[in-house]
Amino acid sequence: TEGLWLWGMTDESDPQSPLLAILDCEAFVGHARGMDSSDREARYMSLCAVLASLVVLNTRGALTDDVLQTLAPASRFGDSIEERGSEGQRPALLWLLRDFEETAARDAMGRQLSTDDYMERALSTSNGVQGPKDLAAGEVRQTLVRFFRQRTCIALPPPTAAAQLGRLKELPYGNLSAGFKSAADQVRAHVLSSCLGNPKGVSGQAIGCLAFTHLLRQLVEAANGNRILSIRSSWESVQ
Repeated sequence: TEGLWLWGMTDESDPQSPLLAILDCEAFVGHARGMDSSDREARYMSLCAVLASLVVLNTRGALTDDVLQTLAPASRFGDSIEERGSEGQRPALLWLLRDFEETAARDAMGRQLSTDDYMERALSTSNGVQGPKDLAAGEVRQTLVRFFRQRTCIALPPPTAAAQLGRLKELPYGNLSAGFKSAADQVRAHVLSSCLGNPKGVSGQAIGCLAFTHLLRQLVEAANGNRILSIRSSWESVQ
C-alpha cells in the first residue's frame, strides 16, 4: 500500500449494519526512506487517529525495541492533533502481532502472559540503555500510552507452514492453518464490535457518510498545510 486508501464495508451478518469506513495506510518504515517519508508517516497517522474509532497497528513478530523504533516518526502524530476538548473522541488501539504464536507471549521469567499483558509490558518497560534508538523507542511508548486509553493486542500465528509461505497468494482461505483462521475471526469480531459500539462522532453527534467526506477534505487540507488537526474545528466548518 502506498499513501492512504479508503473503502467501505458492512457487517454481512446484520442487514441493518451501518457503513464502516476503512482507512488503509502505507507501512511505517521509520527513517529508512528519509525525513520526507518520516514527516509523511506522521501526517498519515495523525489523519487516522482523528478520523478513526479504532486504529489497527500491524507489526511482525515480537514487540521489541527495534519494532518500536520503526514507529518513531509516525508516533509524532500527537504533536499535530488538537487534544483539548477531544479526549472523548480518541480511538481505541488494536495491535496485531503477525507471525506470532500466542504461547510466545511470556515475561522475563518465562511465564505465560495474555497478549494484552504482553503488549502492556512492552509499552511500559525498556532495556535500560539510553542510546538514541532506545530514546526513540521510549518516546513511542509514551505517545501510544498517552493517546490510546483503550488498548488490545491479538496474535496472528503464521497462516501456513513455512514451506508454503512462498505461494501464500495461491492458497484458498480454507487451506490456511486453523490457528490463523481462528485468530482472524477474533480480529474481525473485535473490529466490528469496537467500531459499531463506538461510532465516530463530534460532541455526541454521529458523523454520516456525506459529513465524513467533507470532514476528511478539511483535515487533509490542514495536514497538507502542516496545521494542527482539530476534528471539532473542522466539524464546525462543514456544518
